[in-house]
Amino acid sequence: MLTDPDTEELVEEGGIMLRPKLADTLEVIRQEGGDALYTGSLSKSLVEDLRDAGSIITEEDMAGYTVKIEEVSVPVPLKDGMNLYSSPLPASGPTVEYILSLLNGILPGEDLATDFVKIVEAFKFGFGQRTKCGDPDFVDVEHVLDLMRDPEHIQQVQEKISNLATSQDPFYYGANFSAAAAHGTGNRVILAPNGDAVVLSSTINLYFGSFVVSPSTGILLNNEMDDFSLPSVNTSQTQTYPPSPANFIRPYKRPLSSMCPVIVLDENRDVRLAVGAAGSEKIITSVVLIAIMNLWYNKTLEEAVNYPRVHHQLYPMSATYEDGLSKDIVDALKRAGHKLQRLTDKLNYGSAATAVAKIDGEITAIDDFRRPGGFAGY
Repeated sequence: MLTDPDTEELVEEGGIMLRPKLADTLEVIRQEGGDALYTGSLSKSLVEDLRDAGSIITEEDMAGYTVKIEEVSVPVPLKDGMNLYSSPLPASGPTVEYILSLLNGILPGEDLATDFVKIVEAFKFGFGQRTKCGDPDFVDVEHVLDLMRDPEHIQQVQEKISNLATSQDPFYYGANFSAAAAHGTGNRVILAPNGDAVVLSSTINLYFGSFVVSPSTGILLNNEMDDFSLPSVNTSQTQTYPPSPANFIRPYKRPLSSMCPVIVLDENRDVRLAVGAAGSEKIITSVVLIAIMNLWYNKTLEEAVNYPRVHHQLYPMSATYEDGLSKDIVDALKRAGHKLQRLTDKLNYGSAATAVAKIDGEITAIDDFRRPGGFAGY
């Protein structure tokens, strides 16, 4: 796919990469619709390609596949009459909602450096609860979701966050298990002329997915199975906590995902902010930070997206921060007891966001400098 057919050498930057098989496939899909891959003219050859690659997927599996469509969960109320909507499990919308609920009302504080200590603590509590989450069709997660929405629990955790000290014990944050590592994603944000908003996140998991291209269709195949936790594999890097049974593989089960598209409505139920991101677990913390900066710290959308980010996902027990984060914030995190790692290479920042904000009728769109992207309007 990445080689010049004439020279059999890798295509250089600026060169033209041809994918005629994929072009033919897209033409068929244009004519037959999406069913072309599942019950149409492309199904049989795609299944044969999958089988040749070692897959156990059958034509019956393809024909029986359906997209699950469900109503979004109850919105999370935020200050100033705003309401936040995100995607339900097994996506990570509930984790974003929980983190913002913990920070709602205690931010902004007296100074930004101290506030970042609270933000990182909220990240850790959020990822602690996330280790218990999985596909609700297979896992009883209602008690976890109820806890994450419980006002009394929220207040208790807010008191812990306000102590401005961190713990190195995952149990302190409600984590009994480690979570599977997530990888890459793509994101689109659309604001329509009538005011409707769509945030679309999709993924093939790793860069180049499974590293297998279907010869007959030109489609790059995903490796979403990697998002499941495995009983024999501990992904925590500390080698202390077992993998989460809530995310073990089951037939027809969906793996836990870091994707968490967010739409925030103002007090008039108009779109105030629409944001999503790519970049494994950093999707969660990036979306939270952008929302916080734009909604609560009066940062423009560009300032909010470009602001140097901090990330903590509980496993490993250390925080990473982007080059350019102020010394005051870094020092405050150190005083709180955090182990820190500075990221100096933008290629390792790991998460890129796309966002649209609307304030007093003025619409702003931004793509993240951390990865190639773009925006357009009319």
